[in-house]
Amino acid sequence: MTLGTGDTQKTISDSTPPKNAEAVTLGAGNVTFSGLRLLYIGTAGNLQVVTSGGQTVTFVGVFGGTFLPVLVTGIVDAGTTATNVVATW
Repeated sequence: MTLGTGDTQKTISDSTPPKNAEAVTLGAGNVTFSGLRLLYIGTAGNLQVVTSGGQTVTFVGVFGGTFLPVLVTGIVDAGTTATNVVATW
């Protein structure tokens, strides 16, 4: 599943602040991104991501209301308990 409508992928430059945001739908499989800048975690939990460097890592106990500044290419649905996630690019 990609972020956006259909197979649209969002891309950004590493030197610019995010200009767009979209709620991430979890629970229907992994979510993939292209050029994601920042994740907002609305409701606390664990967040398992694939970094732009290719590592799969779990951020444990991320507080609700947190912005997570990490470049990721995906969110692993099975390893994520955080909800109300918003992706920015």
